[in-house]
Order: sequence, then structure tokens, then C-alpha cells
Amino acid sequence: MAHPIWVAVTGDEMRAMDSSAVGNEADARLLIEAVKSKSAIQSALDSRLLVPSSERLTLIPHKEFCNDIPVIDISGLLDDGRRGETIAAVVNAAANWGIFQVVNHGIPDLVLENLMTVVKDFFSMPEEEKQLIAKDHENGRLQGYVPFSQLFQKQAAWSNQIEYILQPHHLVGPEDTWPARPAGFRQAIEEYCNEFHSVLAKILELLLSSCLKTSGTRKSSELLDGNQLQVFRASYYDTCPQPEMVMGLRSHVDSSLITAIVQDDTGGLQVEKDGQWYGVAPTPGAVVILLGSVLQVLTNDMLKAVEHRVVVNGESRRMSVTTGINPSSNTIVAPAQELIDELHPPHYLPCEYKEFRITNFEAGVLNSLDALDQYRIKDQVPSLHHRTLFPEDIEEHNPTFYHVGDGRLLDLQSFIREGIVAS
Repeated sequence: MAHPIWVAVTGDEMRAMDSSAVGNEADARLLIEAVKSKSAIQSALDSRLLVPSSERLTLIPHKEFCNDIPVIDISGLLDDGRRGETIAAVVNAAANWGIFQVVNHGIPDLVLENLMTVVKDFFSMPEEEKQLIAKDHENGRLQGYVPFSQLFQKQAAWSNQIEYILQPHHLVGPEDTWPARPAGFRQAIEEYCNEFHSVLAKILELLLSSCLKTSGTRKSSELLDGNQLQVFRASYYDTCPQPEMVMGLRSHVDSSLITAIVQDDTGGLQVEKDGQWYGVAPTPGAVVILLGSVLQVLTNDMLKAVEHRVVVNGESRRMSVTTGINPSSNTIVAPAQELIDELHPPHYLPCEYKEFRITNFEAGVLNSLDALDQYRIKDQVPSLHHRTLFPEDIEEHNPTFYHVGDGRLLDLQSFIREGIVAS
């Protein structure tokens, strides 16, 4: 397959390109030459199409891996003799890294093999055929194929994608949004996502139980009420002639509870910890688990969403599949009441998940950390004794309070009553 076009051009020139140009070797060579000129590089940097020099300084090779990122055998959850040890391993990995890999998770090898095979076969098809199911927001097609030119323009991402909503059922796209080829594509995706959803739900329950110091079953059930949002995304990262100048996916955090990634053996997924970047080693049969920003809000910063990125290379193409669990659109995203008291005020304002997700989407992958900060409470309340000043705003069973602009201190239910948060 030909290289995707190296787009070291101005924004206007980029918008003039269409997907038919991708794979044109002659144009690619011309653009690769153009990027060698200082003016072309600066123009691209100004348009945020290339990786800034400050971020390039943190790049590590796609094959440089960290052996300290935990790989956990979660079959121990089914063994009374190993259950406690396994739970501790999951909780510690989440708290210390925000990422871990799980093996012996109960998903048959054949399901994972079929998943990666149909994804590879799809991205190997001619561009013209993939374009038949391309996303088209103007015409209401919100699911399907996302071509390289579109991703590079919007996110500075050196990749192609295909994505679908699998839950809730009323948001699942019609049959004509799915590819006719390869055979069995939809079945393989749905089988994997259905199988792994229960694994993700169990991991979420364990993490909530640890943070809330009570059974996480009820809280997990509230979040996963059958209307939760589940999105599937497959990404294809072609080889790049100058991989140090672009990213497969720029650094960001996911607006999810938890995210699961199946990656091939190429390498390129990297995570940030304490100011350093580490490569996540491809592990046969493993699924990578990442903590998202909704879980960070829910646990009031006890658990942190992990910042991650994908680097590309000039030697090997890379594929990965991402899914996860998110609350339903109308769920109020806020610190859990069990974690709030006089010494531990809430760190975030409440909002509906659909607003939270839109804020993250509008900020874009380049600013996902800034999107989370939009809900962070800047001035913490040192003590809740002030609540006696506002008895009409207080409900004794809900000790979670937030400042509002007129100086009052409101609980979550008051926010809802006053229309600040929709019920």
C-alpha cells in the first residue's frame, strides 16, 4: 500500500485535497520534498499539523517498551485462593499507572483473531470502496469510515479509522453504514464487544468497590443501566516517511469510564507517568485497559485518567481496536457522594455525560486535558459548616456541595432544581 500523503501544506491547500489523492506516490514524493523547506515546516506547525518541537523531545521509539506496566492474569478473580491477590493487583495498577493489561480474561482466542482479521481486511480494501461508508455529518451519516485526510486535518493524526456505536440500541447505525466486505465484519466486531463488555463491567465494579469502600455493584449498575454508550473504533496507522514529525494519535485522555484496546504486535501505544513516556508492549492475547476521565471525576481524583498517544514509524503498519464503557447520556457525572465530607470537598462540578462528552469532543483530542479542567472547581470549600446559612438548598441525604456564581453553596439536587443541571 502506498504511503498516505505527507501534508506539509497550508490549511487551505489541505482542505483542497480529497481522499482520492491518498496513495498517489508522485504527489507524496513532492510533498515529502516540500517538508524539507523551513517555510513549509513552519506553515504546518502554525496549522498544528505537525508535532511541536517540545513534544518531539519526548518521543521514544515505537519498539521501546516498559516492562513495569502491569500484566494481570484476571482468571484469579474466579479462584477463591487468588481472588484477593488479583483484586489488589488490578487496584494497584489502576492507582499507580492508570493502565494495565489483562490476560486469561475469558475471551476465546478465535474471537480476537477474527476481530483483527476483519479489521485488517477492511483497511486493505481500495480507498474507493471504503469511501462508500464514509462518515458524513452534513448528511446525517454519523458512523462509518473516517479517511486519512479528514483525521489529519482535524486531529493531526496519521491514521484512518472506522467507528460505530454498539449501545444503546436506538443509536446503532442502519445496515448500510456497515461495510459489505469483508464478510463477517459486523458479526466479528459485535461478538468481541459483547464478550468483553462483561469483563470491563467487572473491572469497573472492582475499582469502584476499592474507592468507595463499599460494594461497587450498585454504583456500577447505576452507570451501566442498559442505556450506557459503547463505541467501537478500529484504527490503521500506515508507515510514515518522517515519523518524528507527526503522531498516529496525539496525547489525550479518553472521556470514558474505562477503555479497552486490542493492539497488533507493531508497538506504538505510549502512556505518560510522572512526566515520562513509556511504551506499552504488545502482549499475545492481552487486552489493554485504560482509565478515562469520567472515572477520574467519579472518584474525585482518587484514580486518574491516563494520558496516552500513538507514535508511527517508517517500517511497519499498525492496527488497533478500541472499545469501552461510558455512562448513559443523561447520567450526572460528578464525584461520588460516598467520597465527599468536610475534609474531602468535591473537585468537579456536576454535568450530564452528554455535555461532558460534547465538551471533550469540541476541545478535540489536542485539548482533552483542558476539557476536563473546565469542570474542575478552582476554589475548594474548606468546611461544610457554611451549609447552615442555606437551609433551603440542603438535603441531608446528599452532602455534595458546589459553589455557584452568586456566592451560594448548592448541593447536586439544587443544581437540578434550578436548571443548572438538567434532571
